Amino acid sequence: MLYLYCKISKNNIYILHFMEKKIPPIIHYCWLSDEEKPEKIQKCIDSWHAMMPDYEIMCWDMNRFDINSVPFVKTACEARKWAFAADYIRLYALYHYGGIYLDSDVFVYKSFDPFLVHSAFTGSQVNTAIFEAQIREGSNDCVGIEAAVIGAMPKHKWIKDLLSFYDGKTFENTPECRRKFVMTKVVADICAEKYNFKFMPLYQVLDEDVHVYPPDTFSIPTDERCVAKYSTHWCANSWVEHQDNHKYTLKEKVKIFIVHKLIGVNNWRKLTKS
Repeated sequence: MLYLYCKISKNNIYILHFMEKKIPPIIHYCWLSDEEKPEKIQKCIDSWHAMMPDYEIMCWDMNRFDINSVPFVKTACEARKWAFAADYIRLYALYHYGGIYLDSDVFVYKSFDPFLVHSAFTGSQVNTAIFEAQIREGSNDCVGIEAAVIGAMPKHKWIKDLLSFYDGKTFENTPECRRKFVMTKVVADICAEKYNFKFMPLYQVLDEDVHVYPPDTFSIPTDERCVAKYSTHWCANSWVEHQDNHKYTLKEKVKIFIVHKLIGVNNWRKLTKS
């Protein structure tokens, strides 16, 4: 099937060329707990149906995936740390079936059809409150890959490399282990090492046709009227214990509120460039 790929500027739409869809229209998500889905999660899933009614939606639960087949998944499930187990399962689903993985707390505003022409795609993630300070210090800890939204064609090399990270590893329910396996950092480090990812929250095309979009495309809750915005990740963060969370200072909290809620990330970028 051919897909009409367009570039939209402020006043014009430029037809670039027809491109074949590489990623199948399948949405994968994980729900390993035996608990009922909260209302907020169900509303997110309903948004997928509404915006992408022709997509197949596959729920990965313990009936679909043998949790005992992978030591990391088995030990994460034994600790009831479902999101860590889902880190592996999402990659397994994408490698074998292709499609788009969404965390269950991702709310979709527009169809993901334009991204199906890539071999793989995802988005970057940034802590805007400490980004400028860390850049000055030469640190890249505030930039990662948004693992809540990942798309890939079947058998993609990038997904295979991410799966290989878990080979021979098990999960331990300790703060050190949880920090070690935070997927946004794991994926970013592998992308930097093998795919030429730069730790900047900008649109990047990596090796093997992996497209990384800016944070406000899929992730952070910016102004919903932003034309580049396709989804919001509400960050339920069931895998992060309270003691593992970043302890934001009052100044950082105020900046997050101002940037996200009052000004908007896009306007903030314009202000900081001027």
